[in-house]
Amino acid sequence: MTTLGVDASHSPPTPRDGSAGLDRLFSDELFTRRRPTNPDECSHLTYRRMRAVAEYLGEDPLGDDHASLFAALERAAILDPSLFHGLLVHYLLAMGTLTQLAGDRDDLADHVQQLATMTSIGSFMITEIGSGNSHALSGTESVYDPERGDFVLHTPHPGAQKFPPNAAAAGIHRLAVVFATLRVGGRARGSFPFLVPLRDADGPLPGVRITPLPPTSLMPLDYSVVSFDRVRIPFRNWLRDSATLTPDGSFLDPLTDTERLVRSLSCSPAMWAAIAVGCAAVCRAAVTLAVRHAYRRTVIGQLAPTEPVIRYRNQQRELFGALAATYAITSLADRARRPSATAAPGLQKAGAEGAASPWVAVDSTQALTKVLAAQTAEDVTAVCRRASGALGFFSANRFLDYQGLAHAYRTAGGDSQVILLDAARALVDGNGYEPPPAPPAPEQFDLLDRDLWRSLTANRERLLHERLVEDLRKAAEHGEEPSAAWNDCIPQALELADEHAAGLALAMMLEPAEPQQEGVDLLHALYALIRIDKHAAWYQCEGLLSAEQRLQLPDALTLLCDQLLPIAPSLIDSLGVPPGLLGAPLAADDYRTGFLPDGSNERKDAF
Repeated sequence: MTTLGVDASHSPPTPRDGSAGLDRLFSDELFTRRRPTNPDECSHLTYRRMRAVAEYLGEDPLGDDHASLFAALERAAILDPSLFHGLLVHYLLAMGTLTQLAGDRDDLADHVQQLATMTSIGSFMITEIGSGNSHALSGTESVYDPERGDFVLHTPHPGAQKFPPNAAAAGIHRLAVVFATLRVGGRARGSFPFLVPLRDADGPLPGVRITPLPPTSLMPLDYSVVSFDRVRIPFRNWLRDSATLTPDGSFLDPLTDTERLVRSLSCSPAMWAAIAVGCAAVCRAAVTLAVRHAYRRTVIGQLAPTEPVIRYRNQQRELFGALAATYAITSLADRARRPSATAAPGLQKAGAEGAASPWVAVDSTQALTKVLAAQTAEDVTAVCRRASGALGFFSANRFLDYQGLAHAYRTAGGDSQVILLDAARALVDGNGYEPPPAPPAPEQFDLLDRDLWRSLTANRERLLHERLVEDLRKAAEHGEEPSAAWNDCIPQALELADEHAAGLALAMMLEPAEPQQEGVDLLHALYALIRIDKHAAWYQCEGLLSAEQRLQLPDALTLLCDQLLPIAPSLIDSLGVPPGLLGAPLAADDYRTGFLPDGSNERKDAF
């Protein structure tokens, strides 16, 4: 079998931002102090940290194509996932929606200034407790009052309560972007966002009810359930974009209801890029902690007494696999954060009519990147926690914090399964998409041949697409309702969309790039072979992988691990995780004393 060496055509992830200003900010005592155990104190510390970041970002936090904000979010994810979430909601959802839909409207300049300076903390309210992540039509209503020229915001039933915005902390001014069904003259006119002041230093404003949710240990913040009792909203606070109301009360909008919702969610691509950046950051942090620990942790055992645990094959397979996935998702996140990032041809114009959500119609590639990032981060952080033994159990070593962030974003920012299902619908409907053609068999059948990886991935997507289309066609011929047919085909649809997303990652991984780091080609090979191994039985059944090749997979994975063993520490160093951000006992010079006060060697003689 071929042995991979240094391949100059493949690069490691883009070097991490090294801004001295951010380094100083995140090394301040405000950020390095331990998080309080009291939930209220914990939330207020997060908001103090948010305001410190706001002061660093200045008056134009969304400028320079979000580069400064993304760099701050990257550090926030590693240091404090709750801070990451608070900043993401404030800047990319609340402020992002306001600035994109307000255009050049001077009458909203004061609200923009409030969010830019963080004199008010932004909230974003679209999800409702009774309808999960389906946003096609808001239960919350905003009724136009032609006599007074304003709107009445109301929660008509318990299912329409907004859930779970972080808005419960007392003493903090809040400005929310609230999605509601606009009603004009008794008719529903689609879902629009409205700017709604929620509370000031004295508490919730009249008509606003904020019910705190029980504390959670995963990405803790002041989550709540919010409802409205006939709250008056000034006309200017309607983020109407191109829609208008004439003096006689007539409603005009050049967009359909579905197009309007897609337009109102135009902040989503930047949000998805940020989620990918945050998920990649916690992957880098987790794998840095776990791999370094594995090289210095020894066990007393019969197989390799006094040897570091990284000598064990099970540790190599899991941790080097996590390292490979981390490099892959970091490359994908770095692409997503670039201003030039565009949706994949074919799904760019995917319609949202009849879909469960509008996410894919907004930007398919960024939505699928978010799905891959959250899925990868949850897997990587879980592997790193397990591989670290008993030390992985304790929250102080950060794995559970990182796993919590990844788990949250499997649902937050658009439910991953809903996005995959909508992507599958777009793939089946065509929308300019052409499934991969049957590629010619690669001349070499070596498992380390990149042409083989491309061939297997393309063939799997093509065959899954063909069979899903055929099953839906047969259901239609038998008179089955389309919704029932799709329901029966959900497992196949998820498989297809997952494979399509994996193809995006593989294409990104194999893009030519400047040589930067020895061994990255080994990680690419490991990443590809682990996925092939996952579906090896399917490939063999389809005649795409021979029995001999399938039997060679374990040896190929072992060979790659052998080649990575001496260079993995340098690959970890190249991830560039600032040591001060980790703040974990496991990151101490001597992890055995890391739980002592200040990580010192106090009472060293006792060990």
